[in-house]
Amino acid sequence: MKIQKIIAFAAIAAFLFSCNSAEENQEKVLETTSTTEVSETVEEPETSRAEPTRNSYDIELIDNKKWKVNEEMMIHIRNMEADMLTYSAQAEKDYLPIAKTLKAHIGKLTKSCTMKGQAHDELHKWLLPFIDLVNDLRDAEEEDDHAAMYVEIEASMEEFNMYFE
Repeated sequence: MKIQKIIAFAAIAAFLFSCNSAEENQEKVLETTSTTEVSETVEEPETSRAEPTRNSYDIELIDNKKWKVNEEMMIHIRNMEADMLTYSAQAEKDYLPIAKTLKAHIGKLTKSCTMKGQAHDELHKWLLPFIDLVNDLRDAEEEDDHAAMYVEIEASMEEFNMYFE
């Protein structure tokens, strides 16, 4: 359990440092850490916000409106989707190349991050687990694991489109 918290904390910290200034990141990492500790012991009350039925990432919408992702970042997300469509159409599946391709797009996505505020924070709720899925796909050894993980990545991308535009 401690290792998972350390890995999650390191991933959040690394991603936050790639998006904002060091001073802002330090505050956000501390805020994220204390939020994580509080959320383990205190349940949040239900909100009256209407949200799509599937929400694996606890992404909040305001007035049921999708969050805006800036154009510089959205290009890389759409490129991932296009590569996934091409890959899905192939008869023979080799998961390592698509995992490497997605990883490269993720690198470009994080380097182009200029978002701030709640939209940025909500995007992180989706992106960090998505990065983990891609890493798991890349590192999996069994063919059955590859197929199952790729299905999870496709579902994650579908969920991205439910909350972001």
